[in-house]
Amino acid sequence: NPYVSWIECCAEASDDSSVGGLSSAPLADLPCSKVTTVKCFEEIVNIAEKQIIDSVTAALKANMADGTFTEAEIPNFKTEIPADKNNGDYSANAAFMLSKALRMPPRKIAEEIASKIDLNNTYFEKCEIAGPGFINFFLKNDFYADVLSDIDTCGDNYGKSNFDKKKKINVEF
Repeated sequence: NPYVSWIECCAEASDDSSVGGLSSAPLADLPCSKVTTVKCFEEIVNIAEKQIIDSVTAALKANMADGTFTEAEIPNFKTEIPADKNNGDYSANAAFMLSKALRMPPRKIAEEIASKIDLNNTYFEKCEIAGPGFINFFLKNDFYADVLSDIDTCGDNYGKSNFDKKKKINVEF
């Protein structure tokens, strides 16, 4: 998992745990005092996942508009982190979700989606088709640069949190 090092993101001791309406702002612009330990990491992951969903959805609509695919309802497909790093940083199952409605093999659907995906202005450098129709996405250095910039901005406060500070926990291993 490429994100293990960043599971705990920057946070100054603060009672305000909101991220405050962020969409796809670079992490360097995040106000560290407004981010709790997990929210910062979750926000960058949410941005990346939303970029995949938006890119795949736009490619599906383009394929429907040009007649490559028949009109169909775009399903709620999943993005996940593949177990094997060779399969990219994220994977989407949209082709499998559409196979029955489009009456096409998932791999063919995935190929057509990939041919129209625009990854400009996203955290992703490329996508590839794998196996029977998974669309695998590979992060570009901008993703890691934003995280590192946030670490630099937060300085000694990176990784700090006041979450459950008064509670005792028992960690067994």
